[in-house]
Amino acid sequence: MKEGKHPEYRAVLFEDQTTGDKFVVNSTRKSNLTGTHEGKEYPLVKLAVSSHSHSFYLGDKGQKGSQYGRAAQFLKKYGKKGA
Repeated sequence: MKEGKHPEYRAVLFEDQTTGDKFVVNSTRKSNLTGTHEGKEYPLVKLAVSSHSHSFYLGDKGQKGSQYGRAAQFLKKYGKKGA
């Protein structure tokens, strides 16, 4: 790769602010903060929501999608034909 053309790709510590969970992922994200994880210091990026706290990843799919909309209206009107 040419020098100065691509951002620096390095290990970055991400911290979920909701749960406090931390995980290290390779990223080009820049940060002025630093944090330690398992005895090593990394650039730190704080997240409001991650896979550790989002309801979709926790199994709470929130059945809103199946309760509203055209598909739900169709199923309500014609019923679900079971197998």
